[in-house]
Amino acid sequence: MPETLAEFHNTICQAFGIETDFRIQFMDPDFNNEFMNVTSVHDIKDRSTIKLVYMATLTLTPLNDVGLSPSSVMQNAPSTSGSSGAPVSNQTSPISSQASLPTTDSDDTIILPHSDNELRSRAWPREFPIPHFPYNVEVQLQRGNDSFRETGTQLKITPGLKSDILEKLAEEIFQYTAYPQNYQIDEVAEALIKKFPCLKEPSATGYYGWMISLKYKMANYRTKMRTIGFPEVTVNALKNKRSDDCLPAKNVKKPKKAEVNFCPSHPAGETDESLENVRLEMLNDVRQRNGASCVKKKMSKTFSYRRKEVVQENPAAGEFKARWPALFHIDEINAEFQRITTVPLETTFMAQLDSLLPQLTSIFNKKGGVSGQKLAKHLAILQEDIEGDDIQRDLQNSTMGVYVINKEGGEIGAHDDIGIYVEGEIILDNIGSVAQACAMMLGVIYVLNMAYPKELKYSYEFIQKVLLKMDGERLSPKVLGLKNKIIAGL
Repeated sequence: MPETLAEFHNTICQAFGIETDFRIQFMDPDFNNEFMNVTSVHDIKDRSTIKLVYMATLTLTPLNDVGLSPSSVMQNAPSTSGSSGAPVSNQTSPISSQASLPTTDSDDTIILPHSDNELRSRAWPREFPIPHFPYNVEVQLQRGNDSFRETGTQLKITPGLKSDILEKLAEEIFQYTAYPQNYQIDEVAEALIKKFPCLKEPSATGYYGWMISLKYKMANYRTKMRTIGFPEVTVNALKNKRSDDCLPAKNVKKPKKAEVNFCPSHPAGETDESLENVRLEMLNDVRQRNGASCVKKKMSKTFSYRRKEVVQENPAAGEFKARWPALFHIDEINAEFQRITTVPLETTFMAQLDSLLPQLTSIFNKKGGVSGQKLAKHLAILQEDIEGDDIQRDLQNSTMGVYVINKEGGEIGAHDDIGIYVEGEIILDNIGSVAQACAMMLGVIYVLNMAYPKELKYSYEFIQKVLLKMDGERLSPKVLGLKNKIIAGL
């Protein structure tokens, strides 16, 4: 075995000709043979089963599926194919047989199944790809780059040239999000200057003016898309707001971070009326013993109709559950979250939680002083026994939460029920574990388009930024700051 995880990663790439970025997981016997992220090569024992989690395709590949163990990886390292005859990247299996996972085309563009293929399929990229501009623009930019390399002269930008560049960039940004954040605009402008240095400006960053122009262009582009009826921006049109919300800057409905499909268009040929009929049919399918496959297809088909209802009407949790009872099951919460974000919720949550748990536990145990006393009070609440009337009172007093009913006189960790409540309504019960309930709670927040509770805002932002972090990069100072705020808040 290699001495470091990086060397092991490179060896796998060389052995099987893998070019797609991936993370390594191993079957951990201490966690009922669940797959956990590999944090050290010492996690992997002889004849261990490992999986590769592909970053782009979000699929898992067991090496054992092609008859390989870590020791045989070492033996096959010099060549890109062995007795299996095919590289690992062509031998993929889904993360979950119950979840509808995306497939990829030849350009590694994620394509979602069923009607989901009409949704946005990609989250914001790590490095923004500058699109191909119209031919006349490309010619001017290439000549500008040549001149810049030879003489250091910046390209003289005419109003027409700048307008064409901004229009194309806005169109490309809109493929990812209608409401880009400042850091995203910054990344686009930086990528533009990196590809075409002849466009660099005499500012501290070299692209500040492009950032400002892009912000205005995105506002104009949203106006254009609102005119043609694109739902993600028409939801913020004044005619779609209540009389007390008519100020343009008030209650603008924007996606949460990581939301890719916030308020999508209906599938081709579908209307509110036709999708309402599908919803009514689904109410009958839910009651049938063998209706699971029909329900799954119809839930996918009615996603845009459901999101429109959630985003525009803000229904109460109990009312929404009555209209969409099929949604409030673990499988469907996972599927809905993936439609919204393109990220598989439970698998990613558990993998990242396993990776971060030792660090968080160490931080909590070492916390002293006033913060340590506050933390002790919060942990003590988890050990309290609450009677029936007190449970109902707590449900009514809290916006949302996870409840755990312990077995009377049972062992530590034995539960009669674990569930989630929102606005006094139990909307999900019989969850397998507290960790799974926390993952489902995050899913419910996205599914119901809820705002984070004020007292838990930093906690949920930390979960969102860290536990759903897919790229394996080191945490930024901003994210570490969020973690410190959580600890300080406790």
